[in-house]
Formats: sequence, structure tokens, C-alpha cells
Amino acid sequence: MLSNRQLEIFIAVFEEGSMTAAARKIHMTQPAISQTIKEIEGEYNTEMFERYGARLHITQAGKILYKYAKRILNLHRDLNEAIMLHEGVHEIRLGANISAGTAQIMPLIQAFNRIHPGIEVKVMVFQAPVLLKALQENELDLALIEDQKKNANFGDLIMEPYYQDRITVVASNTHPYAGKTCRLKDLSEDTFLFREKGAGVRDMFDHILNLKNMSVNIGWQCTSTEAIVDAVEHQVGIAVLPYLLVKKYLDAGEIQEITLEDVSLSRMLNIVYHKDKVITQPLQDMIDLIKRCP
Repeated sequence: MLSNRQLEIFIAVFEEGSMTAAARKIHMTQPAISQTIKEIEGEYNTEMFERYGARLHITQAGKILYKYAKRILNLHRDLNEAIMLHEGVHEIRLGANISAGTAQIMPLIQAFNRIHPGIEVKVMVFQAPVLLKALQENELDLALIEDQKKNANFGDLIMEPYYQDRITVVASNTHPYAGKTCRLKDLSEDTFLFREKGAGVRDMFDHILNLKNMSVNIGWQCTSTEAIVDAVEHQVGIAVLPYLLVKKYLDAGEIQEITLEDVSLSRMLNIVYHKDKVITQPLQDMIDLIKRCP
């Protein structure tokens, strides 16, 4: 049976693409790395890599081993966490997209801390692709993200919807369609202020434009919701943003919503975790709190 260290070395060689690079990454000598790979191949009596000069190419057997090696090491980490929990030391690593990270994370942490005051919640707020990769690499326990494309490959991840969210078009109070209903093509002459490419709200609206075979004038591409809202207030253009992030500005009357009668802007936020994740009681309590998000 292979040891954890052998699996770690194999993963490093696979991910780095060479034994020399793997040796640098995990601070071992190249001959020691090479010997470990030979031991692994001897254990299964098959080659894990094909050698073409200085380049390594993973075999089908190597791909299978890599998949299971990641799962085995992740399970061992979860086992250590469960034992640490029994000893009273633990943390939960929670990821969130910008919408959930801005509007939902702090109330969740406050509610969780009332149940488990001794458990630290570490938070990572990024775009969905970054969070999905972190879940696959066991760098997160849970993540809160928007719907993904139907053909997206989630690998070994489980996705559970928990909150009905929506995207909204917002404009200054002086815009002709402020607080009114119109069709998307009625806004075709406007300047649009967008989040950056890769943001869930941007990808969703780009998909809608593609389906309608439409294009719009993009004036801004920005990572800051506050900057976009400020530009909307100053009549620079109209913006497409998650409702969760602009609700306070709408409630305060600083900007107005434009309702599109011919476009569905609803989406779900989802709890995502690895199928092999050990759901401890504190982790289950966090999931239950998330599912009760208002």
C-alpha cells in the first residue's frame, strides 16, 4: 500500500509536469523523486508516466491514480480535522461569491458563533471558478456560488440550491425608464456598466445577449460594485448587478430599478461541497444556517 508521502510526491510530479520541478516544489532531490515514482510503478506493475526525452506524459493508469490520490489525502485531512474537533480545536473554511460574501457571510458567521463560539470561520470571497478549484483541492469546506453553465464539469462536487437570487438593471433617478418596465432592446442605445468578465452576473448577462443576438455599448468594466453604483448615480450609464448588492441603494432611493419584461434575470445561489467531505456536526450546523438565509 502506498504511503501518504508517496502519494504527495506522485501528485507533485503530475501537477508540475516534471520530476525536476516537483523536486523544487517539495524540497527533495530529483533522484529521490525518481526512485519514489519507480516504487509506485513497481507497486502496480504499470507505468504511470511515459517519458519522451525530458518530458513526462501521464498514462491512463496515472490519471486514475491521481484522482484517487487526491481523494485519499483529502479524506486523511478530514480525519485529522474530525479528531482535532474531538479535542476541541477546529476551523471551518467557507468560500463565497461576491454577492453572498457581501450580503450574507457576516450574519451567517455571527449566528454560527453563537452555536460554536470556539470554532474559527475562515472566509474566501472570489469568483466561482476560483472557489470550485479550491473545493476540488480541499482548500475549502463549503462554498456559496451562483448557478453555473449546465454543461459545466463539477467533478466530485455536490451543489445544493439554497437561495433564490436575481440580477437587476439599475439606473439613475432621472433615467427615462427608472422605476419602469421595458424591453431589453429599449436600452440598446444606453451605455452599460458591467462587472469584469468571469463574474457570475457578467457571464449571465453576456449569455442573455448572445441568445438574443444583441450587443450593447460597454462603458465600464469594474470589480467594484460601489464604483459602478456611484457612476450610475452620476448618470454615466446603467448597470447590471446582483440585487443583493444594490438592495440598500434601491431602498435608500439613490438609484432606481428597470424591470425587463422580456428577460428572466433570476438565478439560484448554491451550497457546494466535495462528495467525500466529512460533514461534522459544526459543518452541518453551518449548512443548516445557510439554508435558512433570508
